[in-house]
Amino acid sequence: MKKNYYLLLTILITSLSFGQVIVSDDFTYSDGSLVGNGDWASHSGTTGDFLVSSEQAVVQHGTPSEDVNLPFTPVSGNIYFGIDFNVSSSSDIPGNDNEYFAHFRTGYNLRARLDVVPGTAGGNYTVGISSSSGSADATWGTDLTFGVTYRATVRYDQDSGLAELWVDASSSGDTSISGTADGAQSIESFAFRQSDSDNNETITVDNLIVAQTFDETLGSTSTAVDTFPYCSSFDTDLGDWTSTLVSGSGSTAQWGVGTANYNSTVTPLTGAGMAYMYDGASVSDLTSVAMDLTGVTNPQVTFSYTQAVWAGDQDELRVWYKAAAGDSWTELAAYTSSVTAWETVTLDLPNPSSDYYIAFNGTCGYGYGITLDDVCVDAAPTAISADWDVSVTGADATVSITVANFVVTDDGSGDGHWHYTLDGGSAVMVYDTNDVSFTGLANGEHTLVAWLVDNNHTALDPVVEETITFSTFDGTVACGESFSTCYDSDTTGAYTDADPLALFSATVDTTGDVISVTFSGGTESNYDYVIVTNGAGVQIGDPLDGDLNGVVVTSDDGTINVGLNADSSWSCVSGQSGFTSLGATVTCVTPAGDPNTVLADPTLGWLGYMNVFDLTAGAQGGFLWGSGWGVPDVATTLNTDTDYMIITLEPNYNAYADNPGDAYWQDGSVGAKWMEGSTYVESASDWNNADLTFTGYVYHHSLATDWTANFFIKALDPNAGYTDALNGAYVTALPTDGVFSVTVPAGELSAGFIVQAGFAVNGPNANPDNQAANGKVILGGDVDAPMSIDDVNVLDMRIYPNPVDGNYVTILSPINGTKYIQVFDINGRRVMDTSINNNTLDVSSINSGFYMIKVTIDGQSKISKLVVR
Repeated sequence: MKKNYYLLLTILITSLSFGQVIVSDDFTYSDGSLVGNGDWASHSGTTGDFLVSSEQAVVQHGTPSEDVNLPFTPVSGNIYFGIDFNVSSSSDIPGNDNEYFAHFRTGYNLRARLDVVPGTAGGNYTVGISSSSGSADATWGTDLTFGVTYRATVRYDQDSGLAELWVDASSSGDTSISGTADGAQSIESFAFRQSDSDNNETITVDNLIVAQTFDETLGSTSTAVDTFPYCSSFDTDLGDWTSTLVSGSGSTAQWGVGTANYNSTVTPLTGAGMAYMYDGASVSDLTSVAMDLTGVTNPQVTFSYTQAVWAGDQDELRVWYKAAAGDSWTELAAYTSSVTAWETVTLDLPNPSSDYYIAFNGTCGYGYGITLDDVCVDAAPTAISADWDVSVTGADATVSITVANFVVTDDGSGDGHWHYTLDGGSAVMVYDTNDVSFTGLANGEHTLVAWLVDNNHTALDPVVEETITFSTFDGTVACGESFSTCYDSDTTGAYTDADPLALFSATVDTTGDVISVTFSGGTESNYDYVIVTNGAGVQIGDPLDGDLNGVVVTSDDGTINVGLNADSSWSCVSGQSGFTSLGATVTCVTPAGDPNTVLADPTLGWLGYMNVFDLTAGAQGGFLWGSGWGVPDVATTLNTDTDYMIITLEPNYNAYADNPGDAYWQDGSVGAKWMEGSTYVESASDWNNADLTFTGYVYHHSLATDWTANFFIKALDPNAGYTDALNGAYVTALPTDGVFSVTVPAGELSAGFIVQAGFAVNGPNANPDNQAANGKVILGGDVDAPMSIDDVNVLDMRIYPNPVDGNYVTILSPINGTKYIQVFDINGRRVMDTSINNNTLDVSSINSGFYMIKVTIDGQSKISKLVVR
């Protein structure tokens, strides 16, 4: 059934060509008989007297009589042989001497005979060609010289029986001579002939090539392919591969070049063509040229193939090898099932030799054909590797790299380069294999990650990567850091208390700080001593030995040096010291400054800040934003009148009042946001490293329950997003009256913090219509704050009872004279302005409430709180 499609197949194949080299031999055999090497066989004469000498075939006209042949599978059309030949003789070839020595052969049919004949112009000799007769049909027109090697190329047309000869030609267009056509004859072997002639010359022959094209006969076969990778993609022809039809017939019954398989489901894997064969019943071999694999490590062949089944009929592919031209083929692999898409195979090539061959044996059985592409012979890939090493000197480290099977370049001409990261930083690209240096690394452990990448900066697959952890130590320990050693001494007498082995030194970061070292572990008691000195080299205290856990040594000049005077036997490794290590932790402390006190004084440089939150069910919701506001905008009033210095805290009203109808700020008659309005003073230097007290006196507190009022000390850390380093530990609700005070110790107010002291009102933004009902907080620096720093004597004035339940209060003062009285309500309105010459003041006209009373005597004044019930 499938044969009906054969004509269609020949139409579909648009590009088809066949291989050229059929057999070749460079005679690289041991001296002796040629027969027994390769496929050479004897067919006439005395067996064993056709010789190989110095890796050349030797044709001896005279006593030796053996004729030999090299068989091959017949091919159609023109067939060529090419040989290098050199004739030697004691005298010129005589006129009656005409002896052929090389020819094609099928049985006893000898064709394309190459003859040694007399010269035509007095020379030593020349050559002739005959198509089938025993003497030359035509003679080369130029005489040749004994001892000179020439290249003869002979063509035989198997269809017409015509032989043609070229000598030292570079192309088929060069001068040639032809014999006489003698009818069609298929050729099965190449042969050498020895005979007894009148002159008995000797002919040495080398570099035999039997091929299907002229060009293939020109190359010397004395050197097999020895450059690898050796690859063939069959884009336009079969290249160096030879197609031999074992059985079958037809234009695609043997390996050729095609552009698609029979049903066009497979096209070349790469390039324009692929090796291809298709037939109903044919066998064909695709054979490589000789290859010298002796210099190839673990040689392999890689190829891609398909062989799609057609209605149950399956083509088959087999891969063979042989280690010498004369060896029998050995099967490497057989593929007998359907493969419809390109499949890539890699096979190891055993027994590598200097004369190695591979063959693809195809058996077609009416499948869709066998396709073969991208055949490549090369050494097995050697794994890429890299090794990085890190050497450390003090605080410096050097990275070295060695690579194998990978070329590092900076211009893309190699395989790629390498990347690294240090301690999790950004990747750094390196384009050579020189050492990479790191200097001034911080003391402690570091991690280097290095890996190879291709020229596109992509990590290799599989990954070639190494992670190295190493430590550096520059001999110094910073404040807050620790040191540990397990010292093993072998230097008896090398160290003394005055000149110990230096372990480390440490210096304060800030001049004036105090540095100490706290030890852990210990040394061997009475034998190994820790020596501590200050920056001037003066020893601090006695040498330390034995159990040193918790021992603290403090320097007096900001620098501390720690050394070891150990005898030869001290070793925490062996355990002789009794301790697993000797450790030390360096501590630097800034001495506390004089205590600072901040009063709630309205004349200080107060600042305002507002944090705004969602208002959710009457409570604080999520944070929205924060911004610096003016103190009045926060709704804090600073009264700096010398007669009445107070600070008034209220809910925020302006956000509501200034944005009528804005739903962001208003929810009907009430506010729509939760506000945290802070009023504070701050310093980035004056209050650090010293105790800080913030204090004052609450005169009045009528704030409604929807709001809270706090006083605080905070320490903002610029290195932590200006968060409070005190974590809100010193934020406290203001009392209803009386003294408020908070103190933060010096140790919590480190240098670098921005220290704030102030107040905060928390609650909804308020409707000004409700200001009176919402209440306020009034406070100041002291319950009896003076009006003037010159009020020396009047400070002893007393007012009682206070609070007062009746109509009179008594005012006592060591200063005599008229007392001028002014009384102010909480809004600062004056409700009384009078004078008395005694100590009794009538307050019956004043309503119950909180007041401030100012008493002036002899130009000196004092303000006090007055509560009338």
